[in-house]
Amino acid sequence: RSRDKNAPKRAEVLLGKMETLYGQGYEDVRPDVISFNAVINAWAKSRENGAAQRAEAILNHMMKLHESGREDCSPNEKCFTSVIDAWAKSRENGAAQRAEAILEHMEQLHQQGLEDVRPNTICFNSVINAWAKSRENGAAQRAEAILNHMLKLHEGGRKECCPDTAIFNTAIDAWARSRDKDAPKRAEALLAKMETLYG
Repeated sequence: RSRDKNAPKRAEVLLGKMETLYGQGYEDVRPDVISFNAVINAWAKSRENGAAQRAEAILNHMMKLHESGREDCSPNEKCFTSVIDAWAKSRENGAAQRAEAILEHMEQLHQQGLEDVRPNTICFNSVINAWAKSRENGAAQRAEAILNHMLKLHEGGRKECCPDTAIFNTAIDAWARSRDKDAPKRAEALLAKMETLYG
């Protein structure tokens, strides 16, 4: 929570010390999902170069620990959301693709039975926002495609995937930033769809 620009690095060093001490037999400093998520969140909130890569690397490390039998290191929805958010705030090339890839990974894990990584509106909105801020070709189309995917999931019974006004606004903003000749029509169509859904 500190505003020190070195905060994420210091947090990660402390996490590393916890892992080292635990490896030496100190059970009381065993890092768990809360410990890892705190460091991921520190990177996600920083605007340091490479912050998103560091956040994702820690998430991947958690996955490996979980696969090796460390149940207390199983990443949850908060961990994934923080990494998605880190990519959404990143200005690096390919940031939106990485954010979407992580969301897809969440969906795969959820389909495999991991309830703690169930994607919700916050996750989807972060990815749509990443595309909206992206300058890549087809960014608005991807944003709208993700919104439409949410609508299908919600229609299929996934209550936590109900797109809200903020998500529609983000998708509309993606079209507003687009240079596509059909952008005004697409933005207006989304507005009409939102009005139909929410009256």
